[in-house]
Amino acid sequence: MRVKDWEIIADNLKKAGWSVGWVSALDVEGRTIWIVDAHGYGKRFIVRSDEKLTAFMQLESAIRSATRAKSACYENLPPDRAAKPYQDHDCPALWRRLFGD
Repeated sequence: MRVKDWEIIADNLKKAGWSVGWVSALDVEGRTIWIVDAHGYGKRFIVRSDEKLTAFMQLESAIRSATRAKSACYENLPPDRAAKPYQDHDCPALWRRLFGD
């Protein structure tokens, strides 16, 4: 059985500690839509799309963007603050676990 691309994204997010869920529904015009969400590390992301893979790609992109912003802020802290434990579950380490270096 071939693993689908959206399954790879879901598995990577789960391995990184995110809880991931998805559901299909019908919109008011009778079209199928996909709703995908991930929560963890004090954050929650929810996306909606006409296609399942697109929804997972948008979810991954949203998490990357949020994590990149946190990582950039963390890496630019003065040395005296950077040495202290990071409050949001060490986003730079999360970034590496999710997407590599």
